[in-house]
Amino acid sequence: MPTLVIREARQDDLAELMRLERESFPLDAWSDTTMRRTIASPHSRMLVIDTSEPGTEPALRGYASVLAAQGSGEADVETINIDPVVRRGGWATRLLAELSTWAAERGAKQLFLEVRANGDAAIRLYESLTFEEIGRRANYYRAEGQDAIVMRASIQDVIARAEQRLTARATEPEREAMENMQS
Repeated sequence: MPTLVIREARQDDLAELMRLERESFPLDAWSDTTMRRTIASPHSRMLVIDTSEPGTEPALRGYASVLAAQGSGEADVETINIDPVVRRGGWATRLLAELSTWAAERGAKQLFLEVRANGDAAIRLYESLTFEEIGRRANYYRAEGQDAIVMRASIQDVIARAEQRLTARATEPEREAMENMQS
């Protein structure tokens, strides 16, 4: 498999982002306009997992976005989507760690999200990152007839737990590289 790299989303990623979005959420996909505006927003940051070689078209395997207005004290996970080909590889945790760090730098203390009530794997991931259920929104995902579970976590707790999870799953050379980067 090619090398996977996390980088900032760009407008020229739109076709690949929408391909992944429609494959994962066929009944409730974001529009091209919503995706384009999120990429361009000064209050949101979107990261992608890219497998393309330099100079070639984007080949994305996932993406996530967080909304964090400067100084608001809160941030919201707007979307996260990992291609089934690379799921269970720690990519969602990596994306959330980077986006949470960015949101904390903008003054966010709390991180919120909505998740499909039937999204067991996603719920387990969020709980492992210290998110707790604080409410439900009936029929939030209307096209699917699904409720949303609203979750919240301390942003510093999310960052710390993500780092723990990523360190635990890293190979010995990766651990040594992380330790060298921290010193």
